[in-house]
Amino acid sequence: MPASYKIYAKSLHDHFKVFYANWPPGENIKLGDYGILNGDVFIPEGNITEQFNLQFNRRDDPTKDNYNFKSTDSVSITFLPKGSYTQTGMPSVKASLKIDFSNTASVFFNAAGIKHSLIEGMDKLGKTILGMFETQKWPASRFVVTRLVQADSATIIISGKSGASMTLDAESDAIPNINLADASIKLAVSD
Repeated sequence: MPASYKIYAKSLHDHFKVFYANWPPGENIKLGDYGILNGDVFIPEGNITEQFNLQFNRRDDPTKDNYNFKSTDSVSITFLPKGSYTQTGMPSVKASLKIDFSNTASVFFNAAGIKHSLIEGMDKLGKTILGMFETQKWPASRFVVTRLVQADSATIIISGKSGASMTLDAESDAIPNINLADASIKLAVSD
């Protein structure tokens, strides 16, 4: 089986097409970072503002999104809701999410509270970098982060063998079911 990071990065790029992963997923990547692609994984080497004094304007999207996917036909998900009450009488919901993998290297991915940032005027920046490349001032085969996608929380599970399964327990206050798009839920592995 390929390394987990390769499975994760390839699955993410295959599903979203325009996104490349960094590894580990929580690594601090910034707009303007440049580096190489190792397969489908971005490996940063520096930032264009610091190393090349290239400036740009940043645009942040104020809305938040949720992204999720699972390997087609090889991952099944079952929600198992269970209600309970705390000592104070306030309702609390505890539920389980059972994930079954029918193939090795299958992926379950859920990211909540996605924020988007991008470089404005990418055409102008691209022409500047192309000019630097032509005068051998830009390193060959380097890519620039022009769009950044960050999540408040993410769950990434990769099966190590066919027939594997995992159950996640979740808890949230006063809601009738567990919403994976809610970054405040508390997920824990139960088996």
